[in-house]
Amino acid sequence: MPFGLCNSPATFERLMEKVLARLTWRKCLLFIDDIIVYSKSFDEQIQNLEEVFQRLQEAKLKLNPHKCVLLQKQVSFLGHVISENGVSTDPKKIQDVIEWPTPRTVKDVRSFLGLCSYYRKFVLNFSTIAKPLTKLTEKNQNFRWTNECEIAFQKLKQALVSAPILAYPQSEGKFILDTDASNLGMGAVLSQIQGNQEKVICYFSKTFSKSERHYCVTRKELLAIVAAIKQFHHYLYGRNFLVRSDHGALRWLFNFKKPEGQMARWLEQLATYDFTIEHRAGRIHNNADALSRRPCENECKYCEKVELKYENVRSENSQEKLPEVGHTSKNFTGTSNVDMNEISEGTISDDNSESREDREVDGRNSSEKGGDSPFTTVPFCELCPLEEQRCDCQVRNTISSRNSHQNTTQSSENETRPRDSQDSRNMRSSSLGDDSSMLESQSVRVRSTNISVSTLRSGKERNVETEINLSTVNKELLVRLQRNDSVLGKLMKWKEQNVKPSWSDVAQFSVEMKFYWNRIDSLVVQNGVLYRKFESIDGQTPELHIVLPKELRSLVLKELHDNPTGGHLGIKKTIDKVKKRFFWYGLSRFVEKWCSKCDVCSARKLPVRKPKYSMRQYHVGAPLERIGMDIIGPLPKTKKGNKYILVMCDYFTKWIDAVPMKNQEAVTVARKFVKHFVTKHGVPLQVHTDQGSNFESLIFKEMCKILGTEKTRTTTFRPQSDGLVERANRTIQNMLSSYVNTNQRDWDEFLSLVTMAYNSSIHATTGFSPSKLLYGREITLPIDLVFGKPVREELNYDTFFASELDEKLEQIHELARKRIKYASDVQKRHYDHKVHENSYKERDLVWYFDPLYKQGKNKKLSKPWKGPFVVTKKINDVIYKIQLNQKAKPKIVHHDRLKLYMGDQKCSWYQ
Repeated sequence: MPFGLCNSPATFERLMEKVLARLTWRKCLLFIDDIIVYSKSFDEQIQNLEEVFQRLQEAKLKLNPHKCVLLQKQVSFLGHVISENGVSTDPKKIQDVIEWPTPRTVKDVRSFLGLCSYYRKFVLNFSTIAKPLTKLTEKNQNFRWTNECEIAFQKLKQALVSAPILAYPQSEGKFILDTDASNLGMGAVLSQIQGNQEKVICYFSKTFSKSERHYCVTRKELLAIVAAIKQFHHYLYGRNFLVRSDHGALRWLFNFKKPEGQMARWLEQLATYDFTIEHRAGRIHNNADALSRRPCENECKYCEKVELKYENVRSENSQEKLPEVGHTSKNFTGTSNVDMNEISEGTISDDNSESREDREVDGRNSSEKGGDSPFTTVPFCELCPLEEQRCDCQVRNTISSRNSHQNTTQSSENETRPRDSQDSRNMRSSSLGDDSSMLESQSVRVRSTNISVSTLRSGKERNVETEINLSTVNKELLVRLQRNDSVLGKLMKWKEQNVKPSWSDVAQFSVEMKFYWNRIDSLVVQNGVLYRKFESIDGQTPELHIVLPKELRSLVLKELHDNPTGGHLGIKKTIDKVKKRFFWYGLSRFVEKWCSKCDVCSARKLPVRKPKYSMRQYHVGAPLERIGMDIIGPLPKTKKGNKYILVMCDYFTKWIDAVPMKNQEAVTVARKFVKHFVTKHGVPLQVHTDQGSNFESLIFKEMCKILGTEKTRTTTFRPQSDGLVERANRTIQNMLSSYVNTNQRDWDEFLSLVTMAYNSSIHATTGFSPSKLLYGREITLPIDLVFGKPVREELNYDTFFASELDEKLEQIHELARKRIKYASDVQKRHYDHKVHENSYKERDLVWYFDPLYKQGKNKKLSKPWKGPFVVTKKINDVIYKIQLNQKAKPKIVHHDRLKLYMGDQKCSWYQ
């Protein structure tokens, strides 16, 4: 074939596939002009070679003897070394990677990653290792070769040099898929049991997108399973295989009750495969768990509830039987020695009266394989207690007098606050919201309460109140409050004794206790303070976040949200600030409640959904029943001293009277109204205005009272209530701006003419001109004096359209009323159906809406549409690049700020 043709490789590939049809994947493999013939024995190899040579001879194709290698146990093919042991990387190709110089441009990075990605199936967690390099190739990313990039560059080289040999998949032997996810990406290893040995078939990795990085732990781990199964579909579909993950909650993957959205779609995809999920602890899950196992900081609500629901019923040992909720086995043996006398009965939920069926998930019992006694999972209502479900006797936060200072007493060993008291702690007291001065020392009065179960039922409480503010908080106070806390105190004792109670020990306690118990491995006690340990971003130095007791949470929120250093920011930003420093059960919900109840935020920020009521309309049925009035100005002062325009509009006929005024005082407005409207058209039944001081003055109201006219007004900041006049104002301004000179001081000379033009034009709502509806005839224009008015012929008027004035005027009004009613109904509907799209192409001339105006000129009389501009590039369907002339700076604008230029100007400079 001739060289240089772009389709030559594809054409030759199709030719070779046709020549070796029914031999490929059975006796040989081919890629364009490379053929590899394989067999299990010498005799079979000779037979296969003979058949391939015969096919090539029949197609009259020749082989180059110098490039043919026969009867080899190991060959290089497409950058890989193929042998009886499996597939490995070609050392000759890898040598090019080893000798690759340090990239200096984005193009060099792309070239290096392209070569390395060809061998990514040999490298575990390739996407995570290469993340610093792939970040350099992102759009709008400055090229900066940092130390992280150099480390990733060298790691990729080393990983390719030490790449393992991948085994061939066999028809016999169970496949095993190990998956894991981190904050950056996912990884998977496909292996197979071959001869009682687990051999690696292939590696797979993928970095998370920007949205996927915000998934919670459960969702990330599930995404890793879905993506890995999709990647290895041709190996796994139609046969049973094992999925191993270090995320225990996925064992109950198909037990999710009523999954929604993305979770439901993923489960539907997985339902077509035959597999089982096995939990493998992270310490032995090394092949897929090389990535960070940092807990999720921003859990989504759906997965948080489901994960918490199933983690609470998980035993520390997968073989240990779980007891029923509220049931204490006589023969249970815990994994540690825990003094049950230290555990207060106050945290036991008082729900023994619940039926067993209510406690069971899906209405049935579950028992572990090989176990004798069934167990029941914790009901969802217990895992997510509602705010309304509280004990009759709650522990209430009180605010003490500012002058009382007393010490906090410790809770006794056998007394503690009830489980549901944490809900009342999360409720903000109204007294805490009194921020009269941001400079005052803000303090929160809290108490440590000693309450037994019997005391709770009798309603008697003993309170010891203490003043806590930022200046009084120190390490000793923090330690004392943590140890006095009914939950944190027990956790600190367990950590100091280096024991972790079994599920049987903690099953009877509150949800908060179970929450911390599931994360007890990440809790540490240093210098007497309880911390939650997180891995830092660099993955080397762990971060310690204080586990905050209930008494200090309000103080922290006042500092991180209410104070000027907090800035009264939104919920997400406040949660992020708190999570960088502290940790406690229900942190996100506590912050959300705090921000939602903040008076300062509520008084300043818009709600999530803007309130909107259905449209209320006012209909009129005859001329001059109702008129609207408004004032335009101040405008540039004319030679006659006019600065304002009084606009009066009839709601039925749409007739407009516009009168220039020197000022907008009440006396001037009243005089202009009587002189220019009442004396010409008569007294209207109703006058509708805004709440301007001139319209609301005593003078104007007395004038309406003398004339017998009803006066109505709009609500504040609601100009839509007088929409007819507001729309007329805009029309007058548009018309005036077309005729005023550059100094804009002659607008009053054109005002009467433009109102005449408006009143003689047909109105879109009524279908008639205002003069036709008001006087029964059209206004005579100057052009009619030259050419004469149209001669009307006598017609058979079967409809309501123009007839003789004295006979048909009422019919015209009736038709106008119907059209006004129809137009009002259309306006009441949603405007979503009124989308008008224009597709502009390169070299089109367009107008650009620019409301900015030069200093010294009035905005209302300026021309907001500038141009014509030339469309130089269509970036996407809604974004365009336009340019005014060859020397002007290009603009990136939105589709909604453009309209097609319909004039005669042509563009000669843009090619």
